Amino acid sequence: MGAMYALPRAVGMGLAKELMYTGRRMDAQEAHERGLVHAIHGAEALSAAAREFAARFVDAPRDAVALTKRTLNGAFESSYDTMFALEGQAQGLAASTQFYRDAISGFLRGEELRFDWDRAAREA
Repeated sequence: MGAMYALPRAVGMGLAKELMYTGRRMDAQEAHERGLVHAIHGAEALSAAAREFAARFVDAPRDAVALTKRTLNGAFESSYDTMFALEGQAQGLAASTQFYRDAISGFLRGEELRFDWDRAAREA
């Protein structure tokens, strides 16, 4: 249940209709290429890969991640104007956090970022 809602949003209406009408199966490689899955791992490596991915979030700004998640979750049910307003509100809220203030202060002092997604990926 839920495929009729989620699939068109994930792959577009054309592919969703093709898959639903024909019952065609999509292999892992195609799912990855179409953005349905983040990565492909064998069963023996899955747990370690999941832990590695999750470890990248350890130092992430929790408030910013939560605001981003909450705002994105409404994207398909909201108009452009609504999303524009919600994004502005989220930016304002994020800018009021201690994490943001510390990040700006550190940036102005030339310090390394406390959280850097690309660095976290390289170190994982």
